[in-house]
Amino acid sequence: QRSRSEAELQRELAEAERDLDRHWYDADEEGFGHTLFTEGDYQSEEALLKRKRENMQKHLTRRDGSKMTLAQSKRASEIQSDLRVWEENRLMTSGVVRRKEQEGDIDYDS
Repeated sequence: QRSRSEAELQRELAEAERDLDRHWYDADEEGFGHTLFTEGDYQSEEALLKRKRENMQKHLTRRDGSKMTLAQSKRASEIQSDLRVWEENRLMTSGVVRRKEQEGDIDYDS
């Protein structure tokens, strides 16, 4: 009887593997449809996307409340970066700030 239970176990494993393969290929054809994700997964994903959209809208809002495009936002970020580099250069050139080579930190003299 022990060999029979092993045979049954092998048959169940083979069946489970076939079902898993069928599930995988069916989901692949459906674009990973409803069977792989639960409703909770969709809700949490939707909440995450909503937060990202809200953050993007905040990022694309100017101080005066007007909206800007992504290209304008990118350009504004580049301008801010350029200004930071220029200000650091001016401070270092004037001698008010000196860079520590070994640490890479900026040392502000009093």
